Amino acid sequence: MLFASGVKALVAYPGVNAEIDPVALDQIFTYWSPLPGASAFRGIREVPPGHFLTHSAGETAVKRYWDLTFTALIKALPPGEFREIVAASNFKQRTRMAMLYYHAELNNYAVAGTANKNEQDMGFFVKYGDGGVDVKPIEHLYKTQVYQLAEFLDVPEKIRSRRPLPIPTARLPPSRTSSSGFLSKPWTCCAMRRKTRFRPPKQAG
Repeated sequence: MLFASGVKALVAYPGVNAEIDPVALDQIFTYWSPLPGASAFRGIREVPPGHFLTHSAGETAVKRYWDLTFTALIKALPPGEFREIVAASNFKQRTRMAMLYYHAELNNYAVAGTANKNEQDMGFFVKYGDGGVDVKPIEHLYKTQVYQLAEFLDVPEKIRSRRPLPIPTARLPPSRTSSSGFLSKPWTCCAMRRKTRFRPPKQAG
């Protein structure tokens, strides 16, 4: 095991390769940094803030040593601060889309979006960010129909049942995810918003 205060010292050690981790790279363009414990390099981990690491008898453990408890207060942000947070959050989405189009054009590819019907109807996307794509193959499907399609296509259960990550935006509190927001509503309920009559499609299979 090697330990250093920065990645630069680690990669200078013989045998340590500075190989970019594609999963961490995706997290950087999404959240502005890798998730706690990860780094931008494959095989190199970081000790999360407020934690310490011990290594003894061949076993490694990471434990928390600091935890603050705050009294829950609900207070609206001043308009200027709120706009700054929204602008910074949307900037992340647009930066990621610029990177996707860079590689797409290098390889003569098209960029496909992942927005579903719930997100399209309610505007739950960033203009020129995740909403700026060439095609939207599932924009006609409600969230629950996307899960039905995944089951029909034999997408592994581990992926279908994975808990969504917190949404990195000012639109919802940090503890909220897309599934705990409006996407938890039944798609039949969402269809009632329309004036036109809607008949639920038959399940695939």
